Amino acid sequence: MARLYLAGGFFNAGERLHFLFLEKHLTRLGHEVILPQREEKRHIDEENFNLEAIVNDCRRDVLDPLNLVVANSDYAVGNNGNEIKLDLAFTAKGAAITYRTDIRTDSARELRERRIPREKRGCFLHQPADFTEMKEADEYYERLAFHISEFIDLVLRNSVGDSTKH
Repeated sequence: MARLYLAGGFFNAGERLHFLFLEKHLTRLGHEVILPQREEKRHIDEENFNLEAIVNDCRRDVLDPLNLVVANSDYAVGNNGNEIKLDLAFTAKGAAITYRTDIRTDSARELRERRIPREKRGCFLHQPADFTEMKEADEYYERLAFHISEFIDLVLRNSVGDSTKH
């Protein structure tokens, strides 16, 4: 089983909570998860934020043949390091998963704009975040992790080109 490298914004409380919830449910399904927000702590102290070291760690983890990139794409196209991570993953390994949680997402447009290569093993998942209560949030992340896990199985079996799920 591949280790999962969760890619996405890790800069504010909402983004950090998103990945903590997702990690919780992916590990319950038996996946090993690399969480960059946890890894970056090695390069941050009271006086120093070593961005170069953080970027180097991200690059190493994305290119590691044992890791599969699972990228949150809830951001504007062309405005995030995730596109670089996805390009690296597709170029080096030919495989990655990207997903959106934004309820406003148009899946067909996403596939065009995000340029998930048809010849590569990639998947796009849209799981709209429709919860309004904490109990519902936990249930939502359980579903999201389950669907991501389904795509992981497909990607690792090398049986998928461009796939979508709503």
